[in-house]
Amino acid sequence: MSGNGYIEFKNDDIVNIASVTKNSQADWDRIWEGVRSKLTGVVSEALDALTGSSLEDRAARYHQRTAQYTADLNSQQVAVNNVASISADTNQQMSRVIAG
Repeated sequence: MSGNGYIEFKNDDIVNIASVTKNSQADWDRIWEGVRSKLTGVVSEALDALTGSSLEDRAARYHQRTAQYTADLNSQQVAVNNVASISADTNQQMSRVIAG
């Protein structure tokens, strides 16, 4: 509880983390593409043999996971905003009840 008797949900950090993470996705994609472009055929073939999948397969999985992670962050951000809204409404209702 906060000092004024309200239930307090500190969700700004979660929203900020989600926002920074989503905004960094382009940087991660650039890093991945840079690594991918620097791999020579020999290294790529060795990784293919070691992992059992091609560089294109790994890139496709990376992009699929990135898209899922971003969708999860969007869902979490919506949920956090809903919790904030519910907490504000609850605080107002509690204040009215307490005030009589």
